[in-house]
Amino acid sequence: MQAQASQLYFSGNSIANCAIYTTNSGVLAADGSQNISSFVGSPGQFVFDTNSPNAYSLKVEAPNTFTSSPTLGFAPTFDVFPTITSGSMSGSIFTDLGTYSELAITQQGQNTVSVNFLASSASSNDSFPVGFYEAYVDITCF
Repeated sequence: MQAQASQLYFSGNSIANCAIYTTNSGVLAADGSQNISSFVGSPGQFVFDTNSPNAYSLKVEAPNTFTSSPTLGFAPTFDVFPTITSGSMSGSIFTDLGTYSELAITQQGQNTVSVNFLASSASSNDSFPVGFYEAYVDITCF
């Protein structure tokens, strides 16, 4: 009997990936009567993880309305303030573009981002009534 040998073939493609995981919800609280924010409560937190530097950007966008709130007699303005608190891109700064912020992802790896949320009234005559407030911030890799 003669011994035999063969080869087992493997192939595949590595694809770019950007994943987002929410780790902590934020807590809103009143800052006087003209602001509702997580600066007084506590910031939300998420992790993004990518294997492809320079392939993605990250967008953190404030909502244009509360999901739930007492009846308001005015239209508040909303803003978000994300900060990378740990990871391969610590020290990187998001670009504030009004109601959203963006960051070019230049390094691979996992990063933790803390996000503060602010809803404010445009006039000193407007105030947020007592009650429950709820909002969702959108986070996108693109």
